[in-house]
Amino acid sequence: MGKKEKTKKKKKKKKKKKKKKKKKKKKKKKKKKKKKKKKKKKKKKKKKRWKQC
Repeated sequence: MGKKEKTKKKKKKKKKKKKKKKKKKKKKKKKKKKKKKKKKKKKKKKKKRWKQC
């Protein structure tokens, strides 16, 4: 058998398929309304002094 001539095969360049990015639908988060806490005014307790009758 005669020597087969090695022919350089042209490598086919694989075309890279661009992956289409699927747009994810953003779920809208419902903002919870923060209830404002009413600040209770602290009543200063008057210290009861012992009254001398």
